[in-house]
Amino acid sequence: DHQFAKNEMCRKCGTPKSAATITSAPSPCSSAFDVVEAATPEEVDAFLAAHPDLQYHAAEKLACLDPRMQKVIINQGSLADARNSTAVLLQRCSAMETMKLGDWICPGCYDHQFAKNFNCRRCGAAK
Repeated sequence: DHQFAKNEMCRKCGTPKSAATITSAPSPCSSAFDVVEAATPEEVDAFLAAHPDLQYHAAEKLACLDPRMQKVIINQGSLADARNSTAVLLQRCSAMETMKLGDWICPGCYDHQFAKNFNCRRCGAAK
């Protein structure tokens, strides 16, 4: 049965949550992240500490992502100017998880590029 992160045990059978049962679904475009170095736990913690107004579920969503996806999200910049930082972070996480086949991450600036682009829209780096 699918369980939300906040649940300490299965709602259906009562089995306690363990670290072994926590998984994150791989993106169908996980190879797009091969050029991205993984974010360290310290980088993720520092990003979350810089945004104390984030709601718990948004911070948990970021923490559960692949470390390479975390790096891309962190490199998109601060949430300090966002009217609703929780919504912005959730949108960034969703964008990483729903990349289309052929989309790629720029090796220079870690910007998400659509498959049709041969050069990065942000920095001009080649695919």
